[in-house]
Amino acid sequence: MLIQGRIYIRALTLVIFCMTGLSLATLHAQSTLNFPRLSFDKDAMTDEATALTGIAIVNPADTDAVVTFRAYGVDGLAIPGVTDPDPITISAGQQFTTLTSQLFGTIPDPDTVGWFQATSPTNDLVGFFLFLSLPLPASLFDGAGLPTSSKTLVFPQVRIDSDYSTELNLINPNSSPANLVLKLIGGGATLTQSLSLPAMGAARKDVQDFFGVVPIGSDQYVTVTSDVQVESFSSPLRAPTPTRSPVGALTNSKPATWTSGVTVTY
Repeated sequence: MLIQGRIYIRALTLVIFCMTGLSLATLHAQSTLNFPRLSFDKDAMTDEATALTGIAIVNPADTDAVVTFRAYGVDGLAIPGVTDPDPITISAGQQFTTLTSQLFGTIPDPDTVGWFQATSPTNDLVGFFLFLSLPLPASLFDGAGLPTSSKTLVFPQVRIDSDYSTELNLINPNSSPANLVLKLIGGGATLTQSLSLPAMGAARKDVQDFFGVVPIGSDQYVTVTSDVQVESFSSPLRAPTPTRSPVGALTNSKPATWTSGVTVTY
């Protein structure tokens, strides 16, 4: 397992090294990096991790950066069974890469919804996250720059059919609650749902279950408005066996791709 872990990290480092120049989110002043999905998927037969979040943080400064990580659950509190790691130091001009399993250790119930935040007193750190399935080589190997905070978001890709389901991930990286209004628009109708996120809380919603519609046409999309700035991304999930869990997630599913929620300014 140790050898496999080293192989995963080397593969992750190579891919992130190639992609960080294409899609990175730059944070100003003291750096706060929000990673919107903390993955805990595992194989029910072997109890081994099957889908993890890989991350990269680059320190472009001329001084070392001490980075602290903290994971949050849907209620904005620590996730039971998950231990926040000790702070790490990224040397000046260097990059840090890892998997969430190596960063936070214990893998709890795979239905656990969570996100994590990296903070540092060093300015202008940049971050990237990568979602991958194991073992490698994997058909799933996709990533994105970190999302930006906004009161208005748009998910332009919403797909539901016999093979796919679209998952929305929303986080509230604020010290106060967030009240959201989500609209599924298209197909000659608009459906509206409300959602509240506690301070530092999160939600992971399957569009089909959340709005109660079957099927969803290809011309539909989702908008989000909030009374405070929130962050998000969407993940179309490929379902080899489309069995739904009570919370609306697809079991035994593999994300085919994902996109951050697009910020819209009016």
